Amino acid sequence: MAVAYEVDEEGFRRLLGRRGAFATLFDLWRDWRPASAALPPPSAVDPQALRRILPQLMLLDVLAADRWRVRTAGERLREMFDRDLTGRELPDALPEELRSRAAASYGPSTAEGLCWLALALYVRPGSRRRLHYARMVLPLGQGDGNGARPVVTRLLVAFHWRVVPPLSLPLWELLESAELPARRRDVVCRPCVPSPAG
Repeated sequence: MAVAYEVDEEGFRRLLGRRGAFATLFDLWRDWRPASAALPPPSAVDPQALRRILPQLMLLDVLAADRWRVRTAGERLREMFDRDLTGRELPDALPEELRSRAAASYGPSTAEGLCWLALALYVRPGSRRRLHYARMVLPLGQGDGNGARPVVTRLLVAFHWRVVPPLSLPLWELLESAELPARRRDVVCRPCVPSPAG
């Protein structure tokens, strides 16, 4: 599994660019945090604000450090896995090839309250097909950011992918037959208490 490198919160935000679903989601996540907290509570999540990106989101309830239940999964996730994951437990409900990849980011995000960005390029052997894949994990829960370990109760997970040329089979089948990622980068940030407005 790739080693993640850590950046500060502003560096993490810069990696997301000016536009796009990940940038929008991260900005919302930061806006939902109380002034004295490192993490937004699950109750702060505004589904109305997410309506444009709901198809590519998954909300996970934390059951244990290495177990999560899918509270909701958007339409594009059904397209990705060729099944509805809602109500299922992870990592078991994922295709076997993807379980360790998911746990490698969900686990640290749960244990340490990390925001996680995974970027990868997969190449299918013997073809010109390329998959550009990204996953962002944002923790929800309680944590004051003053050295105490946050208590993560949910994970908000966003996905984005682009297959060139387009693909008609489920995405996980491409991943199953692909070699290890041709390129991969995992970036994390440890949320901190927002500075008071000056």
